[in-house]
Amino acid sequence: MKKITFVIFVSYIFCVTVFAQPSKVINHTIQQYLNIRSVSSPRLSPDGKRLAYLTNVSGTTQIWIVDLNKEDARQATVFEDNVSFVRWLPDGKSLIFGKAVGGNENTQFFRLDLIGNKSKELTANPQVRHNFGEVSKDGKRIYYTSNKRDKNYFDVYAMDASSGREELILQQDGNNDFAAV
Repeated sequence: MKKITFVIFVSYIFCVTVFAQPSKVINHTIQQYLNIRSVSSPRLSPDGKRLAYLTNVSGTTQIWIVDLNKEDARQATVFEDNVSFVRWLPDGKSLIFGKAVGGNENTQFFRLDLIGNKSKELTANPQVRHNFGEVSKDGKRIYYTSNKRDKNYFDVYAMDASSGREELILQQDGNNDFAAV
């Protein structure tokens, strides 16, 4: 029912926008633009039964998960700061996500165990930027780049997804990126 209501609402907005009289000028306030809500970064669970996505309907961008069989969505994170990405671990019981403090763009990584809804900080240096790469097929490691050695360069790292133990894979004075596992 929620899907049908949403589709009808989006269709209505589309029709009103597209077929509105060209001579009619609508003045919007800056507050209206700031209150635009969005949904992004959909990620299907490994078993294909759930969808994790980011939305700012609660005021800041957070992770929501919908059970596709029940069409039942629930908010999985509640932070003052925006969540910037979300990825499933292959077990389907955990997610890796990132967020920065106060909009500083220095993303830190977290692991969210869905059983008990407990999150664990994997990186804890708000002065360092981490750019997420990928999760290994077995879910034991995550790969990313970081400027922890030097603010001007990004080195490539791997991290144990459970313990948070980090391993430097490539150190090079350049803006390196992670391509594939």
